[in-house]
Amino acid sequence: MGRYVRQTKLLGEAGQKKLKQSKVIVVGVGALGSHSAELLVRAGIGRIILIDDDVNELHNLQRQSLFNEEDVGRSKAESAASKLQKINKEVEIMSMIERFKKDSCHLLTDADLVLDCTDNMDTRYFLAECCKEIPWIHAAVAGHVGTVYAATADNAPFEKIFPKKKSKMNASTEGILNTTVAMASSLQVTEALKILTGEKASSELIRFNAWTGSIDKIKTK
Repeated sequence: MGRYVRQTKLLGEAGQKKLKQSKVIVVGVGALGSHSAELLVRAGIGRIILIDDDVNELHNLQRQSLFNEEDVGRSKAESAASKLQKINKEVEIMSMIERFKKDSCHLLTDADLVLDCTDNMDTRYFLAECCKEIPWIHAAVAGHVGTVYAATADNAPFEKIFPKKKSKMNASTEGILNTTVAMASSLQVTEALKILTGEKASSELIRFNAWTGSIDKIKTK
């Protein structure tokens, strides 16, 4: 029985083949990035590039399910790549230890899709500038709340929905529930699978509260 037999029942042989031919870049390999990358690897994405310049800290382990205590002090991107390769040797995985900046657009060359798993708005605006021709999926979590938005050519631009301003809400100030991460990551990767298999992504901003169980779909234009 093949590795993807249960998934192929849903996506079809053609859909699974498209995943194998896809190249996805994950920017930020913390809680969201490591979780989303693992889902992508298990789904059979052909090539995955992980970009992050940070190292693992003990307090990260509460929500970063891919890592363990032995990874504290090690590069997140390198640790993740090593662990993910053991999950699925069929996937080509590369790590890049650097921070995504305003002049980092060249790192996204030939990408079919980019996942925004960063933890600050400046980097997200840089991604918005670099991804004019590349679909990308924004995800963010803080406290009990998560948001996911597919920034594709058919949907409203990211910067129109999230105007540039300093946000006071982040994981450092609000804390973070590890289940919020898992929910946001699952929604983000589901949108990714839609796009990579040729389906239309959601046009709505998805916002949920993991604690109360509420989910809002906000129409954009």
